[in-house]
Amino acid sequence: MSRIDRIVAGVSGSPGNLPALRYAAGLARACDAELMFVHAWVPSGPEFLAWQVPADPLVTQWRDGAWQRLWHALDMAFGGLPADIPAEPLITRGNPGPVLVSTAGRDGATLVVGAGRRGVVGRLRHGQVGRYCLAHASCPVIAVPSPALDRATARAVRGWARRHDDRPGPGHARVPDLTAAGRPPAARALIPWLTTREDAMAELRFGVVSESVREGRAWLDYARQIEDTGIDVLLIRDHFSAGAFGPQLAPFTALAAAAAVTTRLRVGTIVLSNDFRHPAIVAHEAASLHLVSGGRFELGLGAGWYQPEYDAAGIGFDPAGQRITRL
Repeated sequence: MSRIDRIVAGVSGSPGNLPALRYAAGLARACDAELMFVHAWVPSGPEFLAWQVPADPLVTQWRDGAWQRLWHALDMAFGGLPADIPAEPLITRGNPGPVLVSTAGRDGATLVVGAGRRGVVGRLRHGQVGRYCLAHASCPVIAVPSPALDRATARAVRGWARRHDDRPGPGHARVPDLTAAGRPPAARALIPWLTTREDAMAELRFGVVSESVREGRAWLDYARQIEDTGIDVLLIRDHFSAGAFGPQLAPFTALAAAAAVTTRLRVGTIVLSNDFRHPAIVAHEAASLHLVSGGRFELGLGAGWYQPEYDAAGIGFDPAGQRITRL
């Protein structure tokens, strides 16, 4: 097999595309190859504007939207542009299949795309790009299928808010030094022409609340599957008796393990009972988990509410006003 010098990964922006992006990054690491993330865009209005009036505000909006979709996908997959491999993002005007085939070329390149959904309907609706690349590319093509959990939940996360990272760039320009370390808060400006609905959706996120106990490897696999779907955060309640919501894992231990096997998924408590731990202990545990997770821990605190749990543990269950004041 000839040496792989360059890997081109197609970015669609859908949750089912995340495994392909991660596979491409892993292949780039293994082969010590350059990696290019490519997102193709087409005008959502009059076609002639994109050619005859390239500086038109509407065309600029289309390009900025493409950059947003690309960076949103990279955020979901890696938390930003991978810093440990030579990688760069690229947007190009055109249909995805021809754009990917043209960008990959043939000499020393490998093209990585999502394989689309399994099943007749899924292949007809979502497999066109992969089939085009397999039929027309002059270089090797790797089609990566989406996992079962992703296919089951993609509809729930499709269309959720994209972060408004304003990164303009010409149709074929590379974006220099825009890794996570090089993205200041000032760069996260809202696009002025976004509609009211899009502004309202900007902070919407999706989370999963764990309601069961999984042992060892099963818990780690569960965390990875949640991340692969594009879900934002994995949350755990704070109950040590099964009376409220059934058996529960201890939050700090379970969340630390989940953070250790994921790269983007945030982890949090929903919520810690203030009466179960001394505040100094909570602060120490929370700060430690925040540190070891790379800043992905979200602390939720509450005043406590389930009296049978208090009684079973011998903890005084004070009136609500006192518990809230103490919180």
